[in-house]
Amino acid sequence: MLQKQLATEFVKSKLKKHRRCVRFHNWLNHTFTEKIMFKNKEEVLDELCKDHAAGEVNIPTELETIMQIEAEEIISHHYDNL
Repeated sequence: MLQKQLATEFVKSKLKKHRRCVRFHNWLNHTFTEKIMFKNKEEVLDELCKDHAAGEVNIPTELETIMQIEAEEIISHHYDNL
């Protein structure tokens, strides 16, 4: 749980450091795109359904998803090697 929170904060800080064009593209994706239409994997849709049932309304973009997975791997690897 703690590692997931650390990974989320890591991703947020990395997204803030991107160039303006990347941040603008992400803003456009969050604002004007129905992201649910682009999810094709059944397990991803099941996960989104559970999150929405729990009250979560955020649908991460593909970039955010990839960054989250990589951040969780980096943090778990870091703490495993301490």
